[in-house]
Amino acid sequence: MINAVSYCRVSSEEQALKDLSIPAQRKAVRRWLDERPDHALLQGFVDEGESAYAPANKRTGFREMVSFCRRNDVNLILVHKLDRFSRNREESILFKSLLRKHGVTVKSVTENYDPETPQGFLYEGMIEVINEFYSKNLATETLKGMRENAERGYCNGGRVPYGYRLERFSEDGGREHSRLVPGPEEEVAVIRRIFDMAANQGIGGKRVAFTLNEEGVPAPRSRHWNASTVNHMLDNRAYVGDRVWLKRRKVGHGERVANPESEQIIVENAHEPLVDRELFKRRREIASKRA
Repeated sequence: MINAVSYCRVSSEEQALKDLSIPAQRKAVRRWLDERPDHALLQGFVDEGESAYAPANKRTGFREMVSFCRRNDVNLILVHKLDRFSRNREESILFKSLLRKHGVTVKSVTENYDPETPQGFLYEGMIEVINEFYSKNLATETLKGMRENAERGYCNGGRVPYGYRLERFSEDGGREHSRLVPGPEEEVAVIRRIFDMAANQGIGGKRVAFTLNEEGVPAPRSRHWNASTVNHMLDNRAYVGDRVWLKRRKVGHGERVANPESEQIIVENAHEPLVDRELFKRRREIASKRA
């Protein structure tokens, strides 16, 4: 008897595609097994909303599957297509090599080839290269679209600054976008007061936070104001109407570092400001001298 496990994965973007849904992948695996009575499915593993290009330590089902295969008598890992296993060729080779040492082979149930033959080895390598190219090219095209969106002053997601709200609207072509608009008057008043205290009165973030807490002013997303929240607001160019995107960039597997300002997308006057630009500059000068 040949023992197998199945691995199904769908990314957030693919969840709406019926032919890639988890039930559709399971059905394909089951159909493949039904034609082979000498194969037994020991267990199935699933990752939902996870990109195949994400590192393995970000995919819980993938980690559990590898661990299960190392501890049990498993011969095959069955996937709907090779890109379900991984679109990162380097990581794919690494894990396939690790699994092969335990007598485990990865098998696609919809791509007809034998990985044990020279021709199958070549085909598998070509498919993996194409899958990684597709993933990287898709990321590049997505980034291009988001860059164009940001340059037009539209939102690309992320946390909405305190004092603003997100407004959705449609262009003539029917495409929807989002932009920042002033929020409730009481929040706008708090923002303007914070900048007045910092720029005109020379009060630091810690003292501003203490004053707001003493007066019982509701804090954004937490019970109390703190210096880091206040200082982050004072450095946020959104309050003078600017949109800044690509403040940070990815390096390695998931690590993010600050982007130099020259590589950021900065669009001035993209939405209605809550604070005067001169006031914002004056506060920055005070903070620079204090530092």
